[in-house]
Amino acid sequence: MTKIIAFSWNSNTGKTTAIHMLYEQLSTRYPNKRIKIFDETAREYIDSHGWWMIDDVHDFETYIINQETKRLEELKKIKETNSHDLVFID
Repeated sequence: MTKIIAFSWNSNTGKTTAIHMLYEQLSTRYPNKRIKIFDETAREYIDSHGWWMIDDVHDFETYIINQETKRLEELKKIKETNSHDLVFID
């Protein structure tokens, strides 16, 4: 059965770092575990646009909604098929 662990806290508190460190530890210790990481959607947008400022708020909001919809659909499929042991959500 897939276990889902969501990390939630303020920005710049080390959530992403903790998730990736935990992933490294678990994948090394348990190489047969199927682990998936859903990285932070807002960070993906900012990284892909190469700028820390958001010029078009509507574009940003649309991106977030579309990406989160895709993530929820993928998470639903993971749960239905039991294709992963652990899912970390940033």
